[in-house]
Amino acid sequence: MKTLILSSNSPRRADLLKQAGIPHKAQSNYAKETYPADMLPHEIVMHIAEKKANYALKNITNKNSIILTADTICSLGNKIFGKPRTPALARDMLSELQGQTHEVLTGFSLLDVGANKILTDYECTEVAFRFMSADEIMNYVKAGESVGKAGGYALQGEAIKFIENIKGDYTNVIGLPIPRIYQALRDYFNFFE
Repeated sequence: MKTLILSSNSPRRADLLKQAGIPHKAQSNYAKETYPADMLPHEIVMHIAEKKANYALKNITNKNSIILTADTICSLGNKIFGKPRTPALARDMLSELQGQTHEVLTGFSLLDVGANKILTDYECTEVAFRFMSADEIMNYVKAGESVGKAGGYALQGEAIKFIENIKGDYTNVIGLPIPRIYQALRDYFNFFE
């Protein structure tokens, strides 16, 4: 059986795979999340996921491995909301997203090291936030969940109370579209045989 290597710095992604019963090993990935300025949101997440897979490939010696990488962003119209590095940026993002429906996009790459076969795709989920007061946003940011999370929030945490509606895959919003990943591993890579 092949080894699935989750090449990600996100403990949430590892938790999702564990919860779904998908055996894996985790390793960090420090590929730069840069992309050309003219890309659309779904192109961005696939570009970065594939860039991360190629970066991870340099550190894999086991040819009987499949590398899994992912990238998640939020978008409102054509505006991209990545991972805020400061509480102030997180507050600004949430202030813009509140009262709106935005898209959460996760691009993922699965790279079979031995076969040199790659599958890159993405999932999109619509998330509607209710209106939030400035105090609610400030208190949420102070709670410490915002920094480093796409859009400045963690759906699996306290942000759940601000959600009005979700249309699509819930796991995608957390950072890994588990049903799509499972299907690709099963049907394209014969991972579970």
